[in-house]
Formats: sequence, C-alpha cells, structure tokens
Amino acid sequence: YIQSLASSDDQASLILSIVISCSAFTQVVVGISSGFLAKRYSMKYVIFVLQLIGMVGILVYAFSGWPIGSAWGIVIGRSICGANTAVVGLSLAYVSTIAKDQAERGTLIANIRAVTIVAAIPSSIMS
Repeated sequence: YIQSLASSDDQASLILSIVISCSAFTQVVVGISSGFLAKRYSMKYVIFVLQLIGMVGILVYAFSGWPIGSAWGIVIGRSICGANTAVVGLSLAYVSTIAKDQAERGTLIANIRAVTIVAAIPSSIMS
C-alpha cells in the first residue's frame, strides 16, 4: 500500500520506518497521559475519546490512496491510530475496578483479549 503511493522504493522504505516509529511514539505518549486524564476526568470518558480518535486515524489511513493521494496520509493516520492502541491498558484497569470478584475479573479480561484477537482477523485475511 505504501509502495503504491510512494514515488520510489527508497521513499516507501523511509515512510514505512516513520509509520512504525510514529505509531509507537504516539502509543507511548498517549498511554502515559491517559492515566493522568482518567484520574482527572473518568476512565469511561477517556476510553471513549481515545476510541473516537482511533476511528479518525483509521479513516485518514484508509483514505490515503483516495482522496488524499499521498503516502504521508498513512503516516498521519497510523500516528493517530497509536492513540487507540494505548486504550488497552486503560481498559484492563477499568475492568479491574468494576469487577466484583476475581472470577468476574478473569472473565472480563478474557473477553477483552478475545475481542482483540477477533478484531485482528480481517486485517490478516485482507493482506
């Protein structure tokens, strides 16, 4: 996908490196700050906002070919998606606060893990 939008193989390689780095950097920054934001507001609110931000990032990433028409749209979209991946830790913390006992906590965490695995299947099939 990157190679189809880049003007050369060297540019595609550079953009791929930047995509991976920016996404990880955003995940670290948002992951650290999400705890502070959850303390100031609420975990539900922060999780909801991060999910919305992640959807915007996915749309930017998806529309990089058309109408954006630039490989740099992939960089921007994946960087924004990094905020969405930071929500996993906050979700696990939220589960631990709402669960009444250890069995319920284990079930809820297993459900979160199952959803994450199932959510990755479409991207595996499409690539």
